[in-house]
Amino acid sequence: MRRRRMTARRNGPSGRENRRGRLTSVLKAGMAVVLVASGLSLVPTASAEAEDDPRIVFTRAPGRIIGQRYPSPTLAFELRGANGHDVAFRCRSHSQPVVTCSSPYTPEHPMNRVSQGHVRVEAIDRETEELIAVAERRWTLDEEEPFASAVQRGEYYSFRIIAEPTATFRWRITDRGVARSGFASMDVRVSRTSLRSERSRPWTYPRRLRGITTRSVRVHVKPGQVVCVQPRLRDRVGNQTIWAASGRVCASRVFRPRDHRRRGPVKIVRGKRFPGGRSMRLPPSSVKARISVRVPRRATPFVVFSKRKGDEFLVARGPKAGCFPRRDWIDIRDRRNRHGLVEEIRLPMRRSGRVSIRAGDWDRRQFVQGIGFAPRWVYPHDWICYSDL
Repeated sequence: MRRRRMTARRNGPSGRENRRGRLTSVLKAGMAVVLVASGLSLVPTASAEAEDDPRIVFTRAPGRIIGQRYPSPTLAFELRGANGHDVAFRCRSHSQPVVTCSSPYTPEHPMNRVSQGHVRVEAIDRETEELIAVAERRWTLDEEEPFASAVQRGEYYSFRIIAEPTATFRWRITDRGVARSGFASMDVRVSRTSLRSERSRPWTYPRRLRGITTRSVRVHVKPGQVVCVQPRLRDRVGNQTIWAASGRVCASRVFRPRDHRRRGPVKIVRGKRFPGGRSMRLPPSSVKARISVRVPRRATPFVVFSKRKGDEFLVARGPKAGCFPRRDWIDIRDRRNRHGLVEEIRLPMRRSGRVSIRAGDWDRRQFVQGIGFAPRWVYPHDWICYSDL
């Protein structure tokens, strides 16, 4: 039978307990150092005593950039920490030499403003004529309002055709001038007009489009309607443009498939890939089928292709004109690489009449979202027959 070896346990702390004790002592020593350091920081130093030195503090002064509507800059100041001194102030500005001044002080006349302004205020002891304190303030006058240009996919435009129920208008805003305080907000007014109206309807001012800080807005557009928007910009110092400073931007939506006159086996198909959930399928050119919409004179017709893989080939025919007495069919677009595009129909629209579209491929069906047009008061039609002039 094996005997178990008995060992006596020491009464003192083990090695692990010794390490814990040493760690605790180190932490206590570190805390003591921190407390001592924090206590030393409460003792007044030279930097704290320097706050009692004489100094000039501006209680009212213009910002770094001021606008045109900002009144003539007026500065108010006071001397602090100069007890027991008989003090006089001298002011020097961009428009005046050194003069004796007092608070408040206006350095310039409202009709004589400069783009770069500054004021230097000096505190002088009357008895010893010693310079006690100096303070200076500079500012820049922003005389230019922001400028906006409507962009789509990096290109400028003033009118476009859409098939979606909403149109997004984006602007590229730049602040001109020397100061360039930056764009702050804008108001947008909206005009909604039927495509067949002779002139645009009056502007409306929606409350939700006032004081917006974004550079784009989304507006609902009904089928057969043209929506125009125009922004009024403001920068950070209050400069505001007039409504006519930024050009009008318009978007027109194509007519619904049921608003087209359909001849032949033209089928309305449904699908989520089509804007509005519907599109028109034209049979091959071997089958006599077409769609048409009546377009007023001097308007510019457009066709919107549906999103579909493959090439599209459509032909169009417009009203009778002097250069097209036989109303021949013309090509709209062939072998397009991008889908869902908008293509202008290059037809003379000296007279009002129907614009018809049919498939141009002999054995391939074509998908068309619809036909739309731009009224003459929105998008000037510059392609006419010279024989009609």
